[in-house]
Amino acid sequence: MLLIKNKWKAIGAIILCSCLSFTTSFGQQTWERAYGGVFNEEAKTVQQTSDGGYIVGGYTYSYGVGASDMYLIKLAANGDTTWTKTYGNGTGNATEQIESVQETTDGGYILAGSKTTTLGVFSKYIYILKTNVSGDTLWTQTYGNLGGRISTYSIEQTTDGGYIVLGDTDMSLFKLDANGAILWTQTYGNVGSEGKIVRQTTDGGYIITGNYTLNNIRFYALLKTDAQGDTLWTHRYPFSSLTHLGGINDVQQTQDGGYIAVGGEYDNGGNLYHGIMFKTDSLGGLEWGGLDTLAGGVSEMIYYGVSLAQDGGYIYTGGITEMVLVNGGLRQQVSVLLRKRDAAGNLLWERDNSVGEVGYSVQETADGGIVVGGTITDFSLGSRDMYVCLADSLGVYKGRKIEGRIYQDLDFNCTQTSGDIGLGGIVVQASLNGTSNFNYYAVTDSLGHYSIPCQSGTYTMSLPNLHPYYNLSCPQNIGVITAQVHDTVDFPLEVLVYCPVMEVDLSVPVLREILPSYYTIQYCNRGTDIASNVVLRVDMDSFLNILSFSQTPTSQSGNAYTFNIGTVGIGACGVINIEVQVDTSALFGQTHCVEVSITPDSLCASSAWSGMLLDVNGTCQNDSVFFNIQNTSPTGLPSPRTYWVFEDNIIMRTGTVTVPNGGNATVTVPALPRKFYRIEVEQEPGIPWTVSDSIISAFVEGCVPDASGDFNTGYPTQFPNGHAPTFRAIDCRPNNASYDPNNKEAQPAGYSQEHYIRQNQYLDYQINFQNTGTDTAFFVTLIDSLSPDLDPASIQVTSASHPYTWALKDNGVLEVKFDYILLPDSNVNEPASHGFAKFRIQQKENRAVGTIINNFADIYFDLNVPVRTNTTYHEIGMNFYILTILPLQNAGDLSVKAFPNPFTYGTTIQVEGVAYATLTLMVYDVMGRQVAVLSEEQTNQMELPRKNLERGVYVFKLLGNGQPISTGKIIAQ
Repeated sequence: MLLIKNKWKAIGAIILCSCLSFTTSFGQQTWERAYGGVFNEEAKTVQQTSDGGYIVGGYTYSYGVGASDMYLIKLAANGDTTWTKTYGNGTGNATEQIESVQETTDGGYILAGSKTTTLGVFSKYIYILKTNVSGDTLWTQTYGNLGGRISTYSIEQTTDGGYIVLGDTDMSLFKLDANGAILWTQTYGNVGSEGKIVRQTTDGGYIITGNYTLNNIRFYALLKTDAQGDTLWTHRYPFSSLTHLGGINDVQQTQDGGYIAVGGEYDNGGNLYHGIMFKTDSLGGLEWGGLDTLAGGVSEMIYYGVSLAQDGGYIYTGGITEMVLVNGGLRQQVSVLLRKRDAAGNLLWERDNSVGEVGYSVQETADGGIVVGGTITDFSLGSRDMYVCLADSLGVYKGRKIEGRIYQDLDFNCTQTSGDIGLGGIVVQASLNGTSNFNYYAVTDSLGHYSIPCQSGTYTMSLPNLHPYYNLSCPQNIGVITAQVHDTVDFPLEVLVYCPVMEVDLSVPVLREILPSYYTIQYCNRGTDIASNVVLRVDMDSFLNILSFSQTPTSQSGNAYTFNIGTVGIGACGVINIEVQVDTSALFGQTHCVEVSITPDSLCASSAWSGMLLDVNGTCQNDSVFFNIQNTSPTGLPSPRTYWVFEDNIIMRTGTVTVPNGGNATVTVPALPRKFYRIEVEQEPGIPWTVSDSIISAFVEGCVPDASGDFNTGYPTQFPNGHAPTFRAIDCRPNNASYDPNNKEAQPAGYSQEHYIRQNQYLDYQINFQNTGTDTAFFVTLIDSLSPDLDPASIQVTSASHPYTWALKDNGVLEVKFDYILLPDSNVNEPASHGFAKFRIQQKENRAVGTIINNFADIYFDLNVPVRTNTTYHEIGMNFYILTILPLQNAGDLSVKAFPNPFTYGTTIQVEGVAYATLTLMVYDVMGRQVAVLSEEQTNQMELPRKNLERGVYVFKLLGNGQPISTGKIIAQ
């Protein structure tokens, strides 16, 4: 495997990206942030506050107490959260959300939106809430009727200290006093008219946006009133002769007394959204603007917010959907659209920033920057988060770039010279100082070059998984420098230990009886010295028939094949392909394992490890499974190690074993029909990650089939395979028939239906793809936006079916590219139409128990829209293995469970299928001494507290109504 697991961090330079650009953006701060939980959030409005920070309003499904609640976030000037508040009625049948928020003259905030209830009769109300400066509620008001449907998108504090609110139904205008009491109301338009935005104008009256429907045509309207809400004039603007929907989403009064409005039109004929922007005079007469046509690959465009610029121009935001050609592939991309026009309507600049985002609200800040609020898609969870971006006056927020080279500094002069070696595949991390977890990532190419586009700020640069054979000692690796728009930070690496580090991995996209498949073995030298006399050994599964090798083996012994590779340079890699087909004697769903190892594999640095190295294998003989545990070290310090034996996915036996140097020990298990058997064995504490996992394992599947020849399948991939060292890898997978060829796999898949994995367990992901089109695919690109609970800094792509390049971008987006892959379509050459990429990644350290890790990928074939894979699922668990609990004979429907087991604080014994008036639990240690006894009445479960139980295995006997009903084992840890 290729993952470097060492957490020693090489801290490099601290970079101050101080926006020293040759534009009017000099000195402006820029940043972007996402806020939210595991479910949906959106920011509908953002406004700069008097203290230089920002107030953000929207809704949340992750927090609060209702189905969805109003969500208010106060931000500092740098985007850090100052406080958050949720507001709702606390019942699951109500939803509330903010559509508009404004800082009031007393320093507090006025919030407006909707409240929807479904209890009894569906009702929707206007909901207004006033807070103090800390977000604490001062008062609330609700407007509407039971069974009615009215909401609002807009509220403003008026010059008299009250408020003006526009309801959507019948364009209903509400004038409120300072406490939210209604002073007067007005309605405008016809049946079906809809109000959207209201702003107070300089003459004390109001400008209103709305929609009218006449003769099946949607008219976008501006309506001007006096201070009492009486109509002064109305203008309707039909920008299309087609039947269409949409509306004006925002309006502002301009410096010349006219109005600027933005929105969107949905064209039923073309099923497309078109953006709308227009400027009027003070009486609503159209001066310029209208419908923006779609061009240049843009499929949809809509505008949601507009702001006046200090120079008399207009800044507006929304969303744009376009097909973008990236490295030969056409990709559908949704982005925040940010534009600026001058006072005459001429386009000054356009930005479409950040894939997966939409801007709903925009405002020019006091220093001429631009703040945008909206939503961002959390690709790893498939949900949305609040999104806020602070751009400079040109709409740029990621206008800085840090790049450099990482190389082996052979002459120790801290400067790259002709003899120095560029090092590829090294992850570089730029951590934005002052934030808890906002990092940009890149990975070096084959020449050692990296590039990180970034926003302005102070960054700590690091190489999080630099191999301990290297050291950073050059002056430019440590210190503080001031960067301009473009900055260079090189990392010369000094060799501490000259040693080759061979890494190897393998995989295959699919195994079938009916067609061939191709294993790809990838090996690389990630060490500090050339590897000589490299030998690779492959142990094939006996049920796989070999059809061909891309390189002829040097020797064969049974199912083991040896390849003399020769010399492998620093950073060099190679590939061997093996064509196989599943033998017809294999059971459908049977697991097939192929193991590969490579030498040299010795450590070159000293270690606190004594040298004891255990290995384990399993064999079946007649009706028994034999697990042979070997100590391969001649000089280690043998010590007792714990083992666990599984029958299917239940622990049936546990114990300890001491294996002498060069010796072995055997654990024998009687094999029952159909059953799967697996053993896990502890290694010596402190064993280096380059040598072994802390727990090794082996399994036997199908030792004793049933009368029809069947046995239990599907268990091996639930567990870690116990082979973490870089010089050894094992691929285990079941054969299958019909399946989705564009999919994502994870190993371990996770224990039981909950897909439990241990805290800090690494994960191997594989993205499989197949060209099922009608022509050759020239380019394939895989995009994986990693779960926020995975550590991007630890990622390594370990094998792939075809030549590839990979990159790590932004805050954790993996991109794997197969350029000029020439992948045939499945109708022409089905076996060759498949491909895959495999990578290993660590969890972020010590994620909480119960954390859910979801992940999926998008697959791009040439100019086609992406294919999304399935979503893999894991839950971080503790003590989730089940130990064997045996009901006594004639137990009927009785079932007894113990959970958690093993346990730390206590365990629950639960009885199902039979009811007993009294349950009695007796617990014994391994010496047969009774250590606990409990008795309960009229219950089906008993809680056994840990109390004084020492770490170890205990046997319990359970009595029902005084009669023995079950026995089992529990483990205190």
